[in-house]
Amino acid sequence: MTPLINIDSNAVLSTSGLLGLSYIVTNPEPYSLSRKNIDKYFDEITRGLNLLGENIIYHRLDFYEGKRVNADNYFLYDDFLNRIEKEYFHGREYYQSFTIISFFIDGLETLQKEYLANPFKVQEPLIASEQERINIFENNVTNAVNILNSLKGVRIIEIKEDDLRSFIFQHINGFNQDQSIHPAKFDDITKIGDNYFKIFCFTSTNHFSTSHEVVEQDTTIPNSNFVFRGLFDELGVHFHFNHVLNQIITIPKQDVTKSVLDIRKTSYNSWKGYKKSIEDGYEILKKYEDSIYDENNKACQVHNNVIIYDSDLERLNKATRKLNKIFSNKSLYPMEARYEFAENIFNSCVIGRANELEDKFTYMSSLKDASPLAPVYGSYTNDNTGFVFQDRIHRKPLV
Repeated sequence: MTPLINIDSNAVLSTSGLLGLSYIVTNPEPYSLSRKNIDKYFDEITRGLNLLGENIIYHRLDFYEGKRVNADNYFLYDDFLNRIEKEYFHGREYYQSFTIISFFIDGLETLQKEYLANPFKVQEPLIASEQERINIFENNVTNAVNILNSLKGVRIIEIKEDDLRSFIFQHINGFNQDQSIHPAKFDDITKIGDNYFKIFCFTSTNHFSTSHEVVEQDTTIPNSNFVFRGLFDELGVHFHFNHVLNQIITIPKQDVTKSVLDIRKTSYNSWKGYKKSIEDGYEILKKYEDSIYDENNKACQVHNNVIIYDSDLERLNKATRKLNKIFSNKSLYPMEARYEFAENIFNSCVIGRANELEDKFTYMSSLKDASPLAPVYGSYTNDNTGFVFQDRIHRKPLV
C-alpha cells in the first residue's frame, strides 16, 4: 500500500509520485438545467479536462451519507405551527451530499520527502524539467477550474486542509464515526470496523447504454414539459443509502494511446471477415480514433464505481437490490468487485492514490464519452430567511 506523505492546504502528495490539488464542488440544484444546459455542462467539463495536458489523473468523488435532522436549525420560533413541524422533522433521516474533484500530475519521481511541505514553492531541489511540469500543471488546473466555475449552478473552491485530512482519514477508516483505526477485511463482503461494503465497478464501455441523459415528465407540476438529468443522477441524490460514486480518468501520453489503438485496429482488421461482431468492433475503433483527433477531445483510461456501505447488513442488502434495479432500468451492467479486486479499487479511490488502480479495472475511452458518466445535480440550497418546506429528494427541511 502506498501511503500519502503530505497534505498542504489543498495539495496532496504520495510516495508514488502523485501530486495534486483538491476542490469542493457545489453542483446545480436538482432539475434546474435544460437539455441545452446539461449538454453545455458536459461539453465544458470535457474542455476543462482537455486543458490539463498528458500524464494527468482526474478523480471525482461524490459522497452521500445518511444523517438525522436537527430541527432546531430550521424552526426558530416557539409557536404552535413551528412546534408541530419541528416535531415532524426532528430526528428524520436525510442525506447529505458533497463532491470533491482532484487533479493529479503523475510520475514525479524526484520529489524528496523533506521538500513536501510546500511543493509548489520549491525551486532548486527539483530537476528543472519537473519544476516546469509542476508550474504548467498548476496553471492548467487553474484554467480548468475557471471553466467549470463558469457553469450554471456550479461553484468550486479550494478544500480546507483540515477538511481534506479529515475526509481522507474517514475514507481510509471505512467511514466509521469514531476516531479509532479499524482493520479492513476484503472478503465476499468487505468489512471495515462496523461498516459492510459492496463495490460495483464499470470496466468496459459495454457496461453503458448509448444515452448520457434521462428525460422525464414531471407529473407534480400541472401542464409541465419535461425535466432533464444525467445518466448517473439516479445513482446520486435519488439513491437513499450511504454510498460513494468515484470517477477516475487518466489522460496518458497520446502517442502511446495511438500506438495501442493502431495495434488493436490491425488485429480487428485481420479477422473482421470471419465474424460480424469483429467487423463491428473494427468500425467502432475507427469511429473512436476519429473522435479523439477532435481538438477538444483526448483519449483516456476510465474507471467508474459505486461503493455502498452500512453497519446493518440487512440494510446493505436492501441497498443492493435497489441499486440493481436502477442499473437494470438504466441499462447499466457493472461487475461486483470482491476480495483483492475490492481492496485495489477501494484503496485507489482514496484521494491521492488513484494511480494505484490496476489497468484491468479501466477501459479506453475519450474525454467526451467519459465526462457524462458522473452525476449532474447536487443539493438544494437554503435561503437565508423564508418558509420551511420539505425537500422530497433529500428528505429534509428546506428554507
